[in-house]
Amino acid sequence: MKRAIVFLASISAVAIAAAQSSIPQKLLSDLNSLPKKSLSYKNGVIRVVSSKPAVDHAEFSSSSYSLCHHYWIKPLPKYMANFSLRRFEYVGSTGKQGFAFNNPAQACASVLKSKGIDAFHKQLDANTWVCSGLCQPLGKGKKISDYK
Repeated sequence: MKRAIVFLASISAVAIAAAQSSIPQKLLSDLNSLPKKSLSYKNGVIRVVSSKPAVDHAEFSSSSYSLCHHYWIKPLPKYMANFSLRRFEYVGSTGKQGFAFNNPAQACASVLKSKGIDAFHKQLDANTWVCSGLCQPLGKGKKISDYK
């Protein structure tokens, strides 16, 4: 029985490492600095599950900036040009609360065009989805900070 548990734990660790290994190392280094319970990459979606029950707008803004930074380097580094990322999700430890970016490359490009901190947050809000079980667009006129 003890061997079976050790075997299953090692398979889990290998699966997590394999999922993370397909994320470019430089991006993975930034993502590893987030307070997290787990990090996965599957079907073009990076999902970070926080070690805290909820992710607030400041944490999501900071993680989005870290992600976008890799798209803002000019010329675009090969490690990002060759990386397929459809969505970035950062959710609380229960997985029932958080935020997401769909099409991060496009979202980050629009955020980069913003001038000033208020415009930056407005663009961030426009490109962010709220996650409460499923991820969907923010309600009309809503901001990330409206969600706890």
